[in-house]
Amino acid sequence: MIAGIVLAAGRSRRMGEPKPFLRLGGLTFLERAVQGLRDGGCDPVWVVAAAGDERLAEAASALGARVALNPDAGSEQLDSLRIGLRALPAEAEAAAVLPVDIPEADAVRAVVDAFRATRAPVVVPARERKHGHPVLFARAVWPELLGADLPDGARTVVHAHAHDRVEVPVAALPCDVDTPGDLRRLARAHGRVSGRLEAAEALHHARRAVAAGPPAVGVVVLESCGRGPGAGERMVVWAAGHAGTLGSAALDAAAVEAARARLHASAPAGTQVLEAEGVRCTVYLEPHRPRPELVIVGAGHIARPLCRVGALLGFRVVVLDDRPEFATRERFPEAAEVLRADFADPFRDVPIRAGTHLVLVTRGHKYDFEALRGLLLGPEAPAYVGMVGSRRRVRAALEQLVREGIPHERLAAVHAPVGLDVHAETPEEIAISIAAEIILVRRGGTGVPLRDRERVAERWVGKGGG
Repeated sequence: MIAGIVLAAGRSRRMGEPKPFLRLGGLTFLERAVQGLRDGGCDPVWVVAAAGDERLAEAASALGARVALNPDAGSEQLDSLRIGLRALPAEAEAAAVLPVDIPEADAVRAVVDAFRATRAPVVVPARERKHGHPVLFARAVWPELLGADLPDGARTVVHAHAHDRVEVPVAALPCDVDTPGDLRRLARAHGRVSGRLEAAEALHHARRAVAAGPPAVGVVVLESCGRGPGAGERMVVWAAGHAGTLGSAALDAAAVEAARARLHASAPAGTQVLEAEGVRCTVYLEPHRPRPELVIVGAGHIARPLCRVGALLGFRVVVLDDRPEFATRERFPEAAEVLRADFADPFRDVPIRAGTHLVLVTRGHKYDFEALRGLLLGPEAPAYVGMVGSRRRVRAALEQLVREGIPHERLAAVHAPVGLDVHAETPEEIAISIAAEIILVRRGGTGVPLRDRERVAERWVGKGGG
């Protein structure tokens, strides 16, 4: 596992506004950093934020990143790096480190690939004897980074490994953005804020949306009348921004409104006619969404087939358990992540989002109950929550949660006992019944056998006998 660390705890004094929320090409610096690390092969990604910066912590969690807090926003960047390193799981082999004020993460993949090929202690992008970001530090050098005497910060460790570090040649080294002037120059150089969006960049945005979110909708002009935009002009639209232009502010606004109407989970791709200030054009709207996530709490006999089925259905599967002998990659090769978790707070390191599907199948009902309580007390309502248990135990659990003040609408969304009634007995059959219920909830089905709904044989026999 190669983790990513975004250093975002600074005060942004010279910029005058928080750097993580500056925008370039329709994305915030924070979005670019998190997605850039993920696209380059880093998973999980941690964001080091200043303690008390709830806006940044919430934004990072919404992107699927994990958050580590720096209690002193005025401290050196090395302090944030150390906090990030200490937060990483034991399985992490290395960490790629990217300051949030460097909104270009194109070198991540090259740095990660170089580490995998060489296992070097330090890997840096380089051009003309200068080093850039991200810098990748193997676990072997983390003790050096955590040591007390680093007069030049993390660069001290980079320089100490001049004999065995790997330098990856890159075409250009991105600069950090410290002032409004830096941001204006960067925007002009890229032409991304209000200019034409090339097909390659639109594809890049689509891939990022599918890989890690946030969801985006691509807008492409198919045809237009009069002085409208030419065929092939395009935009990419997010809930909080957009990139590209169709040629006028009014038409861009119409495209943004149409695209955002398709950001929700079930909206399909399709064509739509836009009209603004006498200009009329037909556009194709194509949503790009991250993979749905299935979080399985408990790594026992039901979890193994459920993980396989979930991966087959296209879910990004995460398995949690507090037992090291159960939470292993060998038991769950199809999972994106297999994590050790404390069942007293199982979701501490796992962000819960609107697209998260949760199944509670721990080794004991008390663990399922505690996990369910923590989940229902949280701010985000996931797409699906299922919990195993007999009718008696489920009733007792829900009655206790009512007494504790959990809103009825949150409790009504819990699928417990979990799964569809197919008289499942084996772990594999139970996993199939759970997966079928998840599909039913996602797609809006009824669970009624299609034979009974369509009654094809009945109607045909009736006609034949008539």
